[in-house]
Amino acid sequence: MRLSTLITVLVLFLGSAPTCADDMFLFAKAGQFKLKDDNFSRNDQGFVFTGLSEQFTIDTTSTQSIAIGMEWLLDYKWMVGFELYKMNHDWKSSTGITGEMNSNLIVFSGKYLFMRGSVRPYIGAGLGFTYVDFNAGDSFDPELGFGGHLGAGVLFNFGWLAAYAEARYFDVFNSEIFGFSPSGSGIYGGLRFQL
Repeated sequence: MRLSTLITVLVLFLGSAPTCADDMFLFAKAGQFKLKDDNFSRNDQGFVFTGLSEQFTIDTTSTQSIAIGMEWLLDYKWMVGFELYKMNHDWKSSTGITGEMNSNLIVFSGKYLFMRGSVRPYIGAGLGFTYVDFNAGDSFDPELGFGGHLGAGVLFNFGWLAAYAEARYFDVFNSEIFGFSPSGSGIYGGLRFQL
């Protein structure tokens, strides 16, 4: 799947979203994302060192995970939206090569909000795409995968401004990158602004 297909899906989603300004929100969040797998191996196929079987170790915890997004309130308890995530993880090979794995996720989400009032717990789920780049020149090709996520959190409303804390689990369905999957879980805190 190409990046142009991903952008087309995003544009179509935005074009069909509700347009009432009172029900639109912009949010930003930051947190920590932990990968499910911390190592992988790769044989000499397409690798710059022929005849070698490389072992790679990845720092599973990303302290640089950030996200932005928009969401729409459909009624007092249902929300839909999209989110753009960025995560960085360092890696090191058994031959001493080092680099950084950059993951970008675009997810489309639905949330169910419990209770009314200023404190609202919620659960959420959705589907999306992940784009992973190992930043190793010609040795690794970037890869685009498809996956889903589940999450839960609490929203604290203060009028046009809200704060929230949440936990998310991302599972990449079709992307085994050199025997490695970028699936994992994260915890986030953020702010939401009513437009």
